[in-house]
Amino acid sequence: MATLPQLSRTAVLAAVTRCDGEELIVAVNVGTEPAKFLFEVNSLKTQPQQSIYGSGEATWTDGLTLSLPARSGSILA
Repeated sequence: MATLPQLSRTAVLAAVTRCDGEELIVAVNVGTEPAKFLFEVNSLKTQPQQSIYGSGEATWTDGLTLSLPARSGSILA
């Protein structure tokens, strides 16, 4: 499993998992405030952006921008 960069001053954790050519991004905001972060993700072959679980939003412009409500998570495929 490859991991995305993690900013220690935040409460957002994210990871990438790959299986049979598919990539999923799992992101969790454990903080009490909404969070929006830009991750530079150079190792991905795809740009997962469809939320298959959770209420987060993802956009791809110069990297992955994730927006997550407080104490929530999202799985992108």
